[in-house]
Amino acid sequence: MNKYVLTIKDPNKNNAGPKAKEDVLYFLKDEGFLPLPLSLKLDPEDRSLGAKLRKIYDVKVKIPRVFKKLKADVVVLQYPIYSTYLTNNIIKVIRSYTDAKLYLVIHDVETLRLFKDDQTFSKNEITVFNDVDGIIDHNRKMHAWLNEQGVTTPCIDLEIFDYYNPTELREEYNYDRSLVFAGNLAKSKFLTSKEFEKLAFKLELFGPSPAEKYAENINFFFFYPNQNF
Repeated sequence: MNKYVLTIKDPNKNNAGPKAKEDVLYFLKDEGFLPLPLSLKLDPEDRSLGAKLRKIYDVKVKIPRVFKKLKADVVVLQYPIYSTYLTNNIIKVIRSYTDAKLYLVIHDVETLRLFKDDQTFSKNEITVFNDVDGIIDHNRKMHAWLNEQGVTTPCIDLEIFDYYNPTELREEYNYDRSLVFAGNLAKSKFLTSKEFEKLAFKLELFGPSPAEKYAENINFFFFYPNQNF
């Protein structure tokens, strides 16, 4: 059986988003799936004419080129890829050029995350979910929500995302009264509170978009790139 996981370059390579997708790829490769790379420049903020023309070229030329000669029985697509237009057309191309079963691994439901009040987007997203053969969702609550919204595609609950970490586990640690915080610092404005000056431990920050100034007992260490496999 020819099994593939479609891998698409993520524009947000310095945040936590790609880590989960890279881990899914890592574990699927361990199950015999082959990576199917698709290089697309994805920038949700770029609404220029050049970006629109690039998407048309991707849909008409680049994406069909990948699937025209592909003999696939199963294709896994990690959702979302931050472009409804590209998502819809990737599905159409897979259906047009292969007989593969197409499955989605959902990382985020964009209707819940960014488009709560956008009925048009919500309707289009549900259509995407109904255009595939199976869905791996997060848990029973997401499963129930998808059913309530009219998703009829069979779904199975992942329940918990595994986390690949090749670092050897240590049984003992010497506590030096420090704490590490890792994440998108632009979303962590609370770290600039003067209350942190009263803390009797060191706080070490890792992540993009730091504030201009933190308390003296807070040290910023920038970020480490996600591990590539």
